[in-house]
Amino acid sequence: MFAMVLLHRSIRLQKKHVAACIVQHRALTGAEAVNALRPFYFAVHPDFFGQYPREREINENSLKRFNGYLENLERPGSHFPKPMKLTFYVREIKQSSMEQQQLLTSGFRFVSFTLSTKDVLSTVMNVLTSCSLPVEHMKALSETPTRPLEAQRTFYRPIKWDKSYYSFTGFSDPEEEMQQARSVGPTLSLWLSNNEPKATHKHKVSLPRRDELNRLKTELFHKFHLEDIRLQVDEDAAVKQCVQRLSLRSLSKEPSISSAQMVTCCKRLMEQHSPLLQGLHVHVSHFYSVMQDGDMCVPWDWKG
Repeated sequence: MFAMVLLHRSIRLQKKHVAACIVQHRALTGAEAVNALRPFYFAVHPDFFGQYPREREINENSLKRFNGYLENLERPGSHFPKPMKLTFYVREIKQSSMEQQQLLTSGFRFVSFTLSTKDVLSTVMNVLTSCSLPVEHMKALSETPTRPLEAQRTFYRPIKWDKSYYSFTGFSDPEEEMQQARSVGPTLSLWLSNNEPKATHKHKVSLPRRDELNRLKTELFHKFHLEDIRLQVDEDAAVKQCVQRLSLRSLSKEPSISSAQMVTCCKRLMEQHSPLLQGLHVHVSHFYSVMQDGDMCVPWDWKG
């Protein structure tokens, strides 16, 4: 009986040792996985399917899912991923007589398989064998010592499409969308830097007119012996003309109304020339209202 117990314990220890060796053997690093999957990436990468948009999109989506599956396996403490069915169009690098019947006219074949592996090495082997790709190089990888998980790095390069791909397929360009999102709501410094050349140009162009205006003012001062000269801006002229033409008691505005908005409002009021405004106090604002003192508020962009 005692001998049987020792035998069972010995068998258990041997199984644990074999399992530990298998786990250690299967622990591939990121760099090793890159070398192992190089034939696979070379056969299915979407960059080689530029003339076939449908197959290119299928390979791109499947690669993203496959990369997520591998990343989940490499992440310390993560749960094993759920079984995943993948579909690829595999380019024919070397054609044999056995595979000649499966070839498409476009030079690639359809492959579909399900991943249910629990480690990187078995996942790589499953992918290579499912795609009928060589696995001889895996022997050299299995003999190299493994590094700690902390030394592993993410090895999947992002897929970057050419601009012609989006114009041909009609898909949205994520880089262009990101640039548009960043360009929304420019900062003050960015706005100043973009408009500084325009402001400088307009200032230089206006210098001759300013000099001519100063010359005329000086000439008027001496010729008519004036004490002061005030230039009436467009807003003041429009308000005065509107009050006279519509027989208003007064016409004022809110501080938030710009001069251009006020001039536009006055021009439209004079075009309509409503007799109902005669003798009223009109206040231009952003909304319709009647104040307690009888002033009538009209929005500057009022509707006829």
